Amino acid sequence: MKVLEQLRSELSERFPQATQVQWRRESGDKVFWAWPKGGLRELVAAPGFGASLLLQRWLKLGQGIKALLDAADGFDPDSCDAELLPELLWLRCNAAAQAMRAADVLMREGCVPVLAMDFRLCEPRELRAIPSSSWHRLRLLASRSGVSVLVCSPFAWLPCVESRWQLGDAALALSELQQGRAGMLEQKLMPALRVA
Repeated sequence: MKVLEQLRSELSERFPQATQVQWRRESGDKVFWAWPKGGLRELVAAPGFGASLLLQRWLKLGQGIKALLDAADGFDPDSCDAELLPELLWLRCNAAAQAMRAADVLMREGCVPVLAMDFRLCEPRELRAIPSSSWHRLRLLASRSGVSVLVCSPFAWLPCVESRWQLGDAALALSELQQGRAGMLEQKLMPALRVA
């Protein structure tokens, strides 16, 4: 418990603004970017479809410290925006179950106001082995602690998300490629038709 208290103390000293989540809104952004405190949202995207760029952009919109819970140790800090790294707490995990335990600790302790969980490189059978009660518990912890959570997954599988977004995998036209990465990805981002 001393380690958690020390971590909380160091984080609050280094990032005093982290007690409140405030979101910067850019004109033209979709509802995906506006996020209330204490929400649980899912982004469905296969590896290699631009989800890492969306994840980084979402993390940059929140102010204060952000946590990236990397369930399969696939995050590449060299490809990350340099502005984000000083405010990023990167937790490297070797399994989905380990990532769930780490998320539970972060939310119970209230260490960070923004948490992204990346499960895209995990095996489907490993993800399906996580009981739905664990996700209901995390949703409850998020709402109580005010932590905003984005879960990136390779397929729609979370039982209790407030909203689910899917990054389309259709081929891009030449005009879309000329818009740049951000505009291109926003065109492919769409709300899922059904949220469990």
